[in-house]
Amino acid sequence: NTENLIPEYMRFITGVVDSADLTLNISRETIQDNLIFRKLGKFLTKRILKFLADQAKNDKEKYAAFWDTFGMFLKEGILSDFENRKELTGLMRFNSSTSEKDELVSLDDYIENVKDDRKTIYYLAGVSKEDIENGPYVETFSSRGIEVLYLYDAIDDFIMTSLGEHEGFKLVSADSSDIDLPDTEEKEKSEPDEVSAEVTKNFHSWMKEILTDKVTDVRETKRILNRPAIVVNPDAGVTTSMRRVMKAAGKDASGPGAQILEINHAHPLITKIKELRAGKTDKGFLQSCVEQIYDNALTEAGLMENPRTMIERIYEIMDRALIEEKPKAKKKKK
Repeated sequence: NTENLIPEYMRFITGVVDSADLTLNISRETIQDNLIFRKLGKFLTKRILKFLADQAKNDKEKYAAFWDTFGMFLKEGILSDFENRKELTGLMRFNSSTSEKDELVSLDDYIENVKDDRKTIYYLAGVSKEDIENGPYVETFSSRGIEVLYLYDAIDDFIMTSLGEHEGFKLVSADSSDIDLPDTEEKEKSEPDEVSAEVTKNFHSWMKEILTDKVTDVRETKRILNRPAIVVNPDAGVTTSMRRVMKAAGKDASGPGAQILEINHAHPLITKIKELRAGKTDKGFLQSCVEQIYDNALTEAGLMENPRTMIERIYEIMDRALIEEKPKAKKKKK
């Protein structure tokens, strides 16, 4: 029970230390200030971490059970014990887009599985594997055969941002605007008919004007999407998941912050809006459609703050659609 013998994040460890180097004829306070005592603490910390590393390598199933129970303590250590951060980082385990539900992989495993010359480890935070895979961000990576690590604890995003990189590989959230992925055959096939860059730029400017300061930019997406649009995070230092955590903790009073809206020009909804905009359709209705697309993207990202306005708008759009689709009454025969 002696304090400061091992770090606070190892408080789940119990045991007895037998050392002939410490005299018994001194007080507890003197022991804690003793140089030998501090060296002994460092030695024990290194020894425990080495034992865990050996367990992780030699008995993956047993270590997975340990990680499930005590992993949170080690994560705490990554943010507080900078001297042993590298060893602690190697002990982290994750689910991923290519692993089974109960299978865990390390950052080193991820690097070994990289098949191209990229130097990036992608990750994404969510409540569960199902929640993440039903969201809008993983699809574009899966279509390219790129693995994404799944983070389930609120602290995980802060750890990844704090680490920044591992073994020369940059750690990047999959919902970040800072991704550069090669096109796939499916992407090329899904491209719409060629439209002049000027027309596309004008369309984006029009949408940005409607959304005002809600977005920092509106641009064409390079991702594989089955949705008309998604929001991506322009701030690499504060991921979407971190914004949700801070909002829940009452530390983000300014709201979700301006996002980047990425548009899927191949989606029928976007195509239809372009057609209606070129015609004589009520501009207020088109504005409602653009605002709804943005709110849908915010909702999928878990950043929607006040859904009341969105719900009212949905009813207005439904009302208009149903009125226009209402069949005309047949004329009675005389």
